Amino acid sequence: MDNPQTVDFRQPVDWKTLGLLDYPTVITQPMDLSTVRSKLLGASCYTTVEECLDDIQLIWENCKAYNAKESVSDCLMQWIHKLADKIEKVYRKMIKNYLPFIGASSRCVLECRKRETRKEEGG
Repeated sequence: MDNPQTVDFRQPVDWKTLGLLDYPTVITQPMDLSTVRSKLLGASCYTTVEECLDDIQLIWENCKAYNAKESVSDCLMQWIHKLADKIEKVYRKMIKNYLPFIGASSRCVLECRKRETRKEEGG
């Protein structure tokens, strides 16, 4: 969470203040890094590593879903979409490097593997 590039993902999206009135319609399960941290440290904790990884992946998925390239016309939205892509790549690399040590096989890891396979196959 100390990475300066994660600043926009550290708190829940304040959609009312930002005037993003369609946000709750598009994003039905919001997630952010402070919520992940709270779940890691608090009473409402994760029971498996996979649950935590899924929530982290959900942050990037939500960002990219709301700021989908097809609908992006605003420069800021294009930037945040690209930033989510960049951070997700770092995240996937970390998962790929460290996950074998904790033996998890979460939905997000399987999805990452599918994406990597599609990229390697040229699609």
